[in-house]
Amino acid sequence: MRRSILSLLTSILLLASCTSAPRVGVNTSVSSSHYTASELIARIKTALLNDETVGARHIDVHVRDGYVTLTGRVASDEEERRAVTIVRGVEGVRDVRSELKIDP
Repeated sequence: MRRSILSLLTSILLLASCTSAPRVGVNTSVSSSHYTASELIARIKTALLNDETVGARHIDVHVRDGYVTLTGRVASDEEERRAVTIVRGVEGVRDVRSELKIDP
């Protein structure tokens, strides 16, 4: 149920961002993809929730200019590595820093 609600919210956020006014400003991104922080957070949380290893964990995602910081708790080093790997694979992410705590 939680995944369904979060997936629905993610879809709504992504649709809302597609219909918003065009973005104007200076592009500092080295990526060809341009996402707002909210869009990138939604994409990252969806990717984490859809993973069987880390999906049930509460991981907070903080984004600034494509740089991601993960906070929260995971059960093992393996879960931390998996979460970082997943986030690095999300389009628009420039780098990932983990501040995840291991709490078996």
